[in-house]
Amino acid sequence: MRMKELATINEVWADDDEYEYLNEHYLVKANIKYLGIPIQPGRLTKADCNVLLEKIVSKIRGIGARKLSYAGRLVLINSVLNTLHNYWASIFLIPKGVVKRIEGICETFSVWGSIITGAPLVAWHNVCCSKEEGGLGIKDAGVWNIASVGKLVNWIYEKADRVKDLLVGGYQDNCWAGSVGAYTVSAGYHWLQDTHPPVLWYQDVWDPWVVPKHAFVGWLIHRATLNTRSKLFKLGLSVTANCVLCEIKEEIHAHLFWECVYSSQVIAGLEHWLQLKIITPPGSMSKLQRRICRVVKMAAWYTLWMQRNTARIELTLCRPENLVHQIQHMVHGRIIGKLKDYVMPRDCTWLSKINIRCQFCT
Repeated sequence: MRMKELATINEVWADDDEYEYLNEHYLVKANIKYLGIPIQPGRLTKADCNVLLEKIVSKIRGIGARKLSYAGRLVLINSVLNTLHNYWASIFLIPKGVVKRIEGICETFSVWGSIITGAPLVAWHNVCCSKEEGGLGIKDAGVWNIASVGKLVNWIYEKADRVKDLLVGGYQDNCWAGSVGAYTVSAGYHWLQDTHPPVLWYQDVWDPWVVPKHAFVGWLIHRATLNTRSKLFKLGLSVTANCVLCEIKEEIHAHLFWECVYSSQVIAGLEHWLQLKIITPPGSMSKLQRRICRVVKMAAWYTLWMQRNTARIELTLCRPENLVHQIQHMVHGRIIGKLKDYVMPRDCTWLSKINIRCQFCT
């Protein structure tokens, strides 16, 4: 029923009882939308948000999501799925059940590439932390919803008691704290969101030079949430907890990537190539050397994890020196592609020693 027809009802039906009947059965159930948003009296219900959930699910099912890497899924969540939610979040307080459903979809999709498979590897509140605090920087849908509605500050401060109670502490002398008196969604979000101390490995994992899929696996390693044999054994999903690569000690994260004989040989080969320590780099390294060590370390951990999975399934293990050559080939193009600025003479000498040709080196 069009808006013009609804207005006509008010003019034609003078009888109050008949008009109230029409108002109840047509205005409320007409499912009127404006720019894709339902317009209705009263609070938004879960049923009203089904169209939002359907849009999010359709985006996941319609783009071959299972073929995306971890990093690709992260980009999709931040650029597409959260955008759909943010549009609604800036207008309504979305029901908590819908917010949890949106977070559940994003949580499962980010790890498994679908919306119905498996349990998450990392708790969602940890995922929503910034990368510096050990998370992935994904927006917490519930907190972002409150911060977005807070943009309507003039109306909210007088009418919306629920949001006002949450934001009132951020005001001092009728001015928003820390932002020259002007409320912004970003300022409200950071004020509402819990803060955590920065993690020591933030720069190692999220250096812009590191390949995104390598960074994601590195993040899971530092979070100690990969499905190692030790973890699967405790869940009754593996007959042994011994390391796949060396078959000597229990396969925990610290052993697999730092202490394992096989992994140590691979890391030693890479350190011999770079002529630098990559696990515990010295403080005397240049900025370029430190950055390249991060690229190599994350690539090494990613390749070791992939080799571990291959060995567990196919029962074949590549020789350490062959894995070193594979990692060298993997990072060589990445490093060359990132060398776009002037390189110091000291670094040019070092790059020539490790067989990396730089256009700035003569």
